[in-house]
Amino acid sequence: MTKRSLSRSLRMTIQMVAFGGLFTACSDWTDHYEDGPATGQGLSVMQLLEQDSQTAPFANMVRQAGYADLLGSSQALTVFAPTGGLDATAGARTVANHIARHVWPSSTPQTVGVEMLNGKIYEFDADGGFAGTPITLADQRADNGLVHQLRSQIPYVNNLYEHIQDRPELSELYRFIHQFDEVKFDADNSVEIDIDGQGRPVYDSVFVSYNRLLEDPVYGLGSIAREDSAYNMLLPTDDAWQQAYERIAPSFRVYDADEAVADSLQDLRTRLAIVEDLVYRSAIAGADSVVSTTGSTIHEPAALIEGTTRLDASNGTAYLCPTLNYDNRETWNKPIEVEAEQQNGRTYNNTLTSVYQRSVTASSLVEGVSGESYIEVVPISTSTNPTVIFDIPNILAGTYDVYCVFLPPRLRGPLRSSTPRRSTSR
Repeated sequence: MTKRSLSRSLRMTIQMVAFGGLFTACSDWTDHYEDGPATGQGLSVMQLLEQDSQTAPFANMVRQAGYADLLGSSQALTVFAPTGGLDATAGARTVANHIARHVWPSSTPQTVGVEMLNGKIYEFDADGGFAGTPITLADQRADNGLVHQLRSQIPYVNNLYEHIQDRPELSELYRFIHQFDEVKFDADNSVEIDIDGQGRPVYDSVFVSYNRLLEDPVYGLGSIAREDSAYNMLLPTDDAWQQAYERIAPSFRVYDADEAVADSLQDLRTRLAIVEDLVYRSAIAGADSVVSTTGSTIHEPAALIEGTTRLDASNGTAYLCPTLNYDNRETWNKPIEVEAEQQNGRTYNNTLTSVYQRSVTASSLVEGVSGESYIEVVPISTSTNPTVIFDIPNILAGTYDVYCVFLPPRLRGPLRSSTPRRSTSR
C-alpha cells in the first residue's frame, strides 16, 4: 500500500481483501536496477547501512523512524545516507528526506528530479553531489537498491503545509485545514501484478492522503502539501485569525430552527471566508494585481503583505500575517451583480408579462450596456403591469444598497434618450 501523508509518499507491503480482490504490495526492483560496486552484495539496503560504521548512526535513525522493514524489503530503493551532522531528534521527516524509490545511480542526469519518500524533489549536482550535499561514496550496491554516502544531511526546507503544521501560532489555520484530511484508494495508480490461487487479482495498491479543501479540482485552494507546484500564501496567526473571525462572522448569520445547526453553519462559512483568498499562484510582492486560486482579484497586493514576515518554502513563499489585511469588497464580501438577460434566477408571469432579450449592435441607439445585451419587459395588455422577479445570490446578513440600471422607455421617435435611469433603494 502506498500512503502519501500530506507531502510524504510511502509504499508499504500489506495484504487486504476488498471488493472481492486480494491486494498485496510488492515491487520487482530489478526492473530499475543498474550495476554499482559489488560492495554489499547479498545484503539489503538496511543491512548495508547497519554494517558500515559511517552509516550505522543513520541506520539507527531509520529504525527509530519505522523505515527498517521497508529498507529490508524487496522493493527498489536508493538511500542517500548522511555520515555526519546528524540530528538524531529529527525523526521520520528527516529520514524520509534521504530515501527514494527505485534505483538512482550517480550517473542519473542532473536534469532528472529524484522524488524522496516525503515528496520533496532533489537532483544530482554537477560537482558530484546531491541536493547541494557532497557525495563521499557513491553507488554502493545492495540486493534491493543503492546507497550513496553523503558528507552531511540534506538541508530540510518546509513546504507551505509543513510551515502551518510546525508553527504553534498557526494552530487555528492548521486545525481548520486538517479536518478535511482523508485517505483514499488510488485506483489509477494501483497496478494489477498477479492473480492469486482463487483467481482474484493481486494489486500493487496505492493509497493517498487527500484534502478536498486544498485539492478539489474545482474548489480547492491549492496543493500546498505537494512539491510539484509553487504558490504564494498568507498565513494568518491565531491572533489574526480571531480578529478576522470577529469581523466576518456577523455577516454569515443564518437561520435554522435548530440553533446548533445555525451556529455550525455560521462557523463553517466564516472559516471558509477566511481561507478562500489565502493562496496565489503568482508572486504577491511587486505585483500590480494578483488573483487568488479561488478567482478573487486583488488590486493592491502590497497591502496584503504589509507588516508580514516572509518565510521561504520548498514549494513557494509564505507570509506570516499578524493581521489579515483583506479588502472585504475584493475577497469575502464582493459586490453582487445580476445581469437581467440571464434566464437563471429570473421569473415572471407569462400571462401578464412578455420578456424579450435584445442585443446591442453597431446600429443600436444605446451603447455601453453590460454584456452587450438587455431585456425588454412588455405588459400583455394595457390593463396589466409588467413584473419580473430576479433572485439575488450570495446575500450576506447586513444592509445593502440596491442599484438598477434602466434604459430609456422609448428608443424611437422624438422622445428617445441615450441617458439611462438609475433607481436606488436601500
